[in-house]
Amino acid sequence: MMAYLLTVLLLPLVAIFSHCWKQWQRNGGNHVLGVSDYNEQAQIIYPQTTEVSWTYNTDITQEHEEAMIAASLESAAFAKGFQVEAKKFNRTGFSEDTNRQLEKLLYIGDAAIEDDNLFEELSTLLAKMETRYSSGQVCLTADDCYELEPGLTRIMATSRNYDELYWAWDEWRDAVGALPRGLRSYVELKNIGAAANDQPDCGAYWRSWYETPDLRQQVETLYNQLQPLYQNLHAYVRRKLYDLYGSDYINLEGPIPAHLLGNMWAQSWSGLLDLVEPFPGKPSVDITPNLVSK
Repeated sequence: MMAYLLTVLLLPLVAIFSHCWKQWQRNGGNHVLGVSDYNEQAQIIYPQTTEVSWTYNTDITQEHEEAMIAASLESAAFAKGFQVEAKKFNRTGFSEDTNRQLEKLLYIGDAAIEDDNLFEELSTLLAKMETRYSSGQVCLTADDCYELEPGLTRIMATSRNYDELYWAWDEWRDAVGALPRGLRSYVELKNIGAAANDQPDCGAYWRSWYETPDLRQQVETLYNQLQPLYQNLHAYVRRKLYDLYGSDYINLEGPIPAHLLGNMWAQSWSGLLDLVEPFPGKPSVDITPNLVSK
């Protein structure tokens, strides 16, 4: 995942760097950045990193995990080396647009961690988390085991047995939960990476991607606008589940148990369509003409 994100974020920056190079020439800079050399290397390193990551994600083995970690370290070293060169710019007189683009080259995510051992520790931790998440199993018997895809996902979407749904939800979390002791906290390492990108913590670094100083306020406003609709939808779905499971499991004035919403994370309720469809068998309403007329 880290290798994929590095590729997505950095490949487009080849063109950005060329733009910054021209701007640097116009502003009388003193440092030579090997633009053509960077372009040539980036077109090799990042596709290779993506390919290794793809191989791991489609065939999770110890060998592929180790290869993905090694590829992450290589691409991070490349990004860090380029970052060092980019820092040599005298940005005085650069336009706001050019400075904004150049910052994309300076703030390179976890690759900015100065201690290579810490970055390798984070890369290894992420790989182990992904492996545990993707390959975790829960078993009813020694011969009847399920992974997240497709077995547990299918159970969560189609089962209407309360106990079976809770078993799948709870056992999977036990199977893919906390990693063995002795490993540094993911949050601690991510915060170190954030600090290397001039942010106080990882949350602040993630929010900085939106380049919106009042992001929290905007989200709060959107939430308040959607809240009445969500509360009505929640109450409607809760009543339907109450009709199915009864008062022993559903409190009509309380939250809905997460394992009953058709999805391992309760993030999509589409698995409940057969239970909650307002007018079964009726065609969907096409509101396009009304939208066009407005």
